[in-house]
Amino acid sequence: MLLPLLFSLAIISAPPIAVPANLIQGQLAATGQSIQDSLPALHTLRDEDIASVTSRHEDQTLTVNMKNGTVYLYHHIDWDLEDTYPTTPERIKAAVDDLGHITFTKAEHMPEFPGGDSAWQKYLDTFCTAHKKDIHKAGPADVMVQFTVHLKGQLTYIEPISGPYNAKQTALALQAIRESQPWTPATQNGHLVVCFQKVKVTLQ
Repeated sequence: MLLPLLFSLAIISAPPIAVPANLIQGQLAATGQSIQDSLPALHTLRDEDIASVTSRHEDQTLTVNMKNGTVYLYHHIDWDLEDTYPTTPERIKAAVDDLGHITFTKAEHMPEFPGGDSAWQKYLDTFCTAHKKDIHKAGPADVMVQFTVHLKGQLTYIEPISGPYNAKQTALALQAIRESQPWTPATQNGHLVVCFQKVKVTLQ
C-alpha cells in the first residue's frame, strides 16, 4: 500500500460532476460569473482565453476562470490524464501536476475487465483466434502484464513483468491489453481511484 498521506489524498476524488461546489457558489454570485453545465475537456481550452487556473488539494478540484466570465470546475475524474495531451495549456498542466498523481497498488475493489473473469477469458479467446497464425509462430505462453487503470477506465504504462517470454509473445500480450475495452476502475472507500493492475495473458 502507499503511504498513509498519499492514501488520504487519493480517496477524496469525486465522481464526474459538471456543477460548482457550494464552496464557490456564493463567490461567483457576488462577482457575476457563471458556471457551465457541461465541461469542455481541458486539452481543448485555449491559453489565450483563460484568465486563471486554481487547484485545491482539499477536494482535488481544478477551477478554470475564463476571460469571458465563465468558470469551469473539474473534479479528479475530469482532469485525470489531461496533462498528457500536447494541446493542454502549460498552466493547466502545472495545476494538474500540483494536485499530484496518486496511484494505488491495492484497493478495496481492484480494477477489472467489464463483465469480470468470464468476460476477460472470452475476450482473450477472441483475440487468440484472430491472431492464431502469429501465436503459432511465437509459441503458446502465459505472459504476465502490468498496467495502470485510470478513472475512466483508460490503460497506461502497459508493460510485461519479467518472465520466460520471447519478443513476439510479449508483443502479442501487450497488444491484447491495448486493444481491450476500457476497464472498470478501482474504488477505495466508495471513491474511484487510479490503480495498478496485473493480469495473465494466455496465448494459445
